[in-house]
Amino acid sequence: ACVFVAVPRTASRTMLAALRRAPRARIIEGRGLEGACSLDAWFGQLRAGRGVAFAGRAFRGRAGAWRRLRRACAACQAARARLFFDGGQGGARLFFDHVPFLETLQGRAAHVAVLRRPLDWAASHYYFLANSPRALADELVDGGAAFFAARSAQARYLCGAAPRCAAPWAQSSRELLNRFAAVGVHDDLERSLASFEAALPRVFRGARAAFAAQRARRAAPQAGDLRRPRAEVLPDAAALALRRALAEDIALYRAARARLFRP
Repeated sequence: ACVFVAVPRTASRTMLAALRRAPRARIIEGRGLEGACSLDAWFGQLRAGRGVAFAGRAFRGRAGAWRRLRRACAACQAARARLFFDGGQGGARLFFDHVPFLETLQGRAAHVAVLRRPLDWAASHYYFLANSPRALADELVDGGAAFFAARSAQARYLCGAAPRCAAPWAQSSRELLNRFAAVGVHDDLERSLASFEAALPRVFRGARAAFAAQRARRAAPQAGDLRRPRAEVLPDAAALALRRALAEDIALYRAARARLFRP
């Protein structure tokens, strides 16, 4: 059994397409289930001051409501993944969703994930959520970097939804990566799939070849990337603010890439 922690804006659709072309395992998407989580949309709603209803509960506010909502979502998806793993005639199974590390399944299912260069991820995410044509550089110069610092999204996804994971640097990069069977990177999806195959051959064997055959060596464009102005270059002050805000994700990404490319 395996859980694919599909961090948004990390080529998750491209990866899923490759897996479906070489299905060693049965695959189910959490987003296709009744009552599925929609964390991206919910984050935008909470940030805009609107409430969210999920699992018979109402969530309103910003940071506190977001943390509670993530925990509720993770608990729901973990229960559904467990049912999926237990059903049928056995065999390898893969649960795929924009869901954080499912701690309650730690002894039951291996986890994998893909990370993206944090500055690229942040730009893609910003333009995906932006409700106005305001440029990212302007947002950062006016103090908007705090939005990214509050989320530290990629580290939060790998840590999970437990209360301790809301704190920055709750775990070191090494500790986060050690919880996963394999962690790939957005800028080399073929090598990432090879690492998944090596770690979990019953689930991923054939995925790398399927990815190469579909000539999708580069990730399909993300919605946020399509909205981003072409050739956008952040001024030094804005780039520095973003790097400071994303220091935890930058350390995590570097550690993941070093592990993936080590001899």
